[in-house]
Amino acid sequence: MRYRYLICAFVLWASVGFTACEEKTAVKAGKLNLENGSFSLYIYDDAADRGDSSIAMSQQTVRNEKGENATVWRFNGKVTTKYTYGYTGVVILPDDKNLALLQNSAEKIKLRVSGDNREYRLSVDTENVKDGNTFGRTITFPKRYEDIVIPIASLKQDSGWGTAVPFKQELIKNLKIQTVGQPVSSFSFTIHSVAIE
Repeated sequence: MRYRYLICAFVLWASVGFTACEEKTAVKAGKLNLENGSFSLYIYDDAADRGDSSIAMSQQTVRNEKGENATVWRFNGKVTTKYTYGYTGVVILPDDKNLALLQNSAEKIKLRVSGDNREYRLSVDTENVKDGNTFGRTITFPKRYEDIVIPIASLKQDSGWGTAVPFKQELIKNLKIQTVGQPVSSFSFTIHSVAIE
């Protein structure tokens, strides 16, 4: 097993919030308003698991390929060894239309991202995963922004820990981008856009 991911943030549908291990509330970072809908962004860290990893976010305006101003979100922070499996990340909650698409007919997730050439894990929270062993895959965020296409069929649970469950697309609740490995003295990445196709 190369990495172990302990992911504690999940959607509390009744209160429309996020909680990490039911102790620390994830912080709403902002929203991506795109032509194809909107995606709410929440940041979380490992403080509830005795860690001291950190993540911060900032909104920026950039020129897109059409020459228009576009809002993007930049995230940076660190992952330390105070907690054995340190982590931090971003929860991406699609609007109702995109969530319905994600749960039904969608075949891929397209992220336009840039970063520090580090690996991150894109995963989905599903109702039937109770121990953090989410379905996902590792991707590298390039220095210059580009579209990364992730087929939904390529998302897998880690082997060697956690409970194996069948993948049920209709049970997807949200997307997540999480740091990989530790210690990481600093990381930085930007989310330009998200599309469910």
